[in-house]
Formats: sequence, structure tokens, C-alpha cells
Amino acid sequence: MEEKEEMKNRDLSPAMVEKMTKPKKTWFIQRTGDGFIFACEEEEAWKTLTNRSTWARHDFKILGVSDGTTYAKFINESKGKAREIHSKIVEVEAEVNKYRKTEEKFVFEDLLDLTDPKVIKVRSIIAEYDGRLEIMNKEYSDMTKNVAESAFKAELKAAIDGGSKQFPGNHDILTPGASEQERSKILNKMNGL
Repeated sequence: MEEKEEMKNRDLSPAMVEKMTKPKKTWFIQRTGDGFIFACEEEEAWKTLTNRSTWARHDFKILGVSDGTTYAKFINESKGKAREIHSKIVEVEAEVNKYRKTEEKFVFEDLLDLTDPKVIKVRSIIAEYDGRLEIMNKEYSDMTKNVAESAFKAELKAAIDGGSKQFPGNHDILTPGASEQERSKILNKMNGL
């Protein structure tokens, strides 16, 4: 399970980013028995909170409801930062490759000894670049690894701070895929019948 979540957190493909950045109304529910918090959309929240079976858990409470914009904003900002760091990594890699080619030329074409000052100088420059690349790659990895988790925490905080604990409805059965405005129109028409 953790492995699946970690893979999802690292997935910054355009399709996943598009899916993750589309704001949607989200319920944050806590399992009071162990404190586990999860996010879900209206239909799942309704099913979880109105469950009448004797075998399923009933210890859930709503922590808050949000519109999903904080999560989407966080993902979009992270995407921009990731692109920025990645382009710097590409630049540094291109630069270090020039020095690697120079080292190859000195050692294999010019047949310079490894203790030659030119070879030593080039190797020290390569080591410096490799150190910078290691730091940049770790920063990029850490950022992309924790994007979804950090965005989840930011949206949870927004939901709790917003104070709304609106109970979910089962309207999606009657109006699947409808926006809030369209759903209200349809339900109002149905109530008039």
C-alpha cells in the first residue's frame, strides 16, 4: 500500500498533474478509532458516513470540507518549482559533460599522466560539479516525492480552518457529473414536481 502511495506521489506526468490540479469538493474524514484521516469526494463520503452494515466500521467524523483549490494551487506551484530545478540540473549536466570530454581527451588522446596538473584540475572541476548535481538531484527528488502528501496536508488545513462540516448528500446518484450549480437547478426542478 505504501509503495503504491509513494509511486502516486512521484507521478508528475502531465495526465496525473492535470487530474490532481482540477479542484473538486473534498470531504476530510477521520476514523476516530485510530485517527487515520482520508479525503474523498461526496459520494464516497456519503457512503462512509451513512453505512448501516453490521460488519463495517462506524467510527467516522467529518473534519472539514473544502473546494480543492488549495491542493490544486500547491500542485501547480510544485510543478513550476520542479520544472525550474530540472532545467538547472540539465544545464549543470551539460556543463560537466564538457569537462568529462576534456578529461577523456587529456587522458586518451594526449596521453597525459593522471598526475598531470591539467588532468588534476579538470578532475577537481568535475568533482565540484558532481557535488552540486548530487545536491540538486536530492532537492528535486525530495520535492517530487512529497508533493501529494504536502498538498493533502495544505488542503486539510484549509478545510479545517474553513470550519465547514457540511454533511455530504447522495445527489450524485440523481445528477452524476453535474456541477454544483447544475445540480442545484436539477434538484430544485425535481422538488417542484
